[in-house]
Amino acid sequence: MNVAGWNLLVSDAATNRQLRTLRQTVAEGSWNGKLVLSRKAMQVFRPGFTHKAVYGGRVTEKTTTIALYIIARMEAAYTRVVCLRKRLVSLRHSSMQSLKDAIRMLGLQDRFDVLHNEIIHKENGSLAFFKGLESDAEETMRGTQGVDVFWLDEARNVSYKDFMEVVRALRRRGAELISSWNPLDPEDACDKYYRGDNPPQDLLKVHLQHEDSATFATSPAAKEYHRLLAEDPQLHAHVYGGGYDVFKGERVYTKFKVGIVPRQYLEGATCHYGLDLGYVDDPTVATKTWLNPRYGLIYVEKEAVGYGEDVDGIADLLNAVLDSKDDDVISDNSEPRTTDGLNNKGYSINRTRKNVVGKSVVEGVREIGGYAAQYIHPECTETIDETKHYKWKIDRVTGKRLQQVRKGHDHCWDSIRYAVMGRDLVEANDGVGVMRIPGW
Repeated sequence: MNVAGWNLLVSDAATNRQLRTLRQTVAEGSWNGKLVLSRKAMQVFRPGFTHKAVYGGRVTEKTTTIALYIIARMEAAYTRVVCLRKRLVSLRHSSMQSLKDAIRMLGLQDRFDVLHNEIIHKENGSLAFFKGLESDAEETMRGTQGVDVFWLDEARNVSYKDFMEVVRALRRRGAELISSWNPLDPEDACDKYYRGDNPPQDLLKVHLQHEDSATFATSPAAKEYHRLLAEDPQLHAHVYGGGYDVFKGERVYTKFKVGIVPRQYLEGATCHYGLDLGYVDDPTVATKTWLNPRYGLIYVEKEAVGYGEDVDGIADLLNAVLDSKDDDVISDNSEPRTTDGLNNKGYSINRTRKNVVGKSVVEGVREIGGYAAQYIHPECTETIDETKHYKWKIDRVTGKRLQQVRKGHDHCWDSIRYAVMGRDLVEANDGVGVMRIPGW
């Protein structure tokens, strides 16, 4: 594919002409006759902005749009790109796969070298590399001198302090920061910065919705979209419309505290591992939880979260929480081939079974909530975040709480629930089956 030189895209005064030129170059956002990007999504290609905030619900092509934009820039002229996430368990959990997909979509496989930890243009030397912010954001950003494009994916998960470290790294003339996320809370750092009362002046905001996705209608999310719209319009507006989670129901867990439990309180405790397998835009989550009946203690010590993971990617998540490959892991069985693949790699994955009497979701919630001392390690930020938004359903007529947990913000807690309920969910003979009820 021939991409117009990036010198066409540097003048604010010529924005409309530049967009026309670029659209002609990329055939109105389509490749091989298949529509890929909507006109709204193509706004991400506009020049002259230091900040680009790209947000919306699930299956809205945010990631695809940004990846195509970055590869187009790298093809057009020398460009240095750093792809950032809060946590980088491994490169499988980075934006590398999205850039590789964009290279394929643009038919540029012979123009790029995809190495272990970077992507390099063979002719002009354009470079993309990948970093995580969680361990030391300040130190991470010191290694980004000369970067032209910063892509902060899943920006909602990044703390205000780390987010501002990224903002302050924009030193090079013409450098831009592209932040992408699914909105949850207006108090999240990226939301306050870009959608609050005092946003930066040189900001482009692009709110993508499912209508902007060429793949939505044929994806598994389409059926769930309509089911959730009928069942819970508020949650639907958040999950698929990119709105905030404004649901005011009672939180499921109200007693968990954030802190590190001293090791002496773990003497005599048992360690439990859970795995919740994701699909489409839902994450896959592995967790490590301690239980100590002597102190009435439950302690969520480790989590590992990834999106769009294959078997190797899930193995990385497990390695981040397990003490040994021999440790038993309790998993749902939504993907038997995946769990079989993990077992073939030497892990001990035990799938849960269906409709276990006395072991429903609500029973699991009660079991977890029954511990007197409830703690979450400070580094388990996804679990902490889910705890704020994991809520009971409310009767629409009476306004009273129902004995049903509202779906959403439950991936870490499903993993923890599998771990805590443990072998009661697993058949004694071969460990196959799944505990699933309609809607879960």
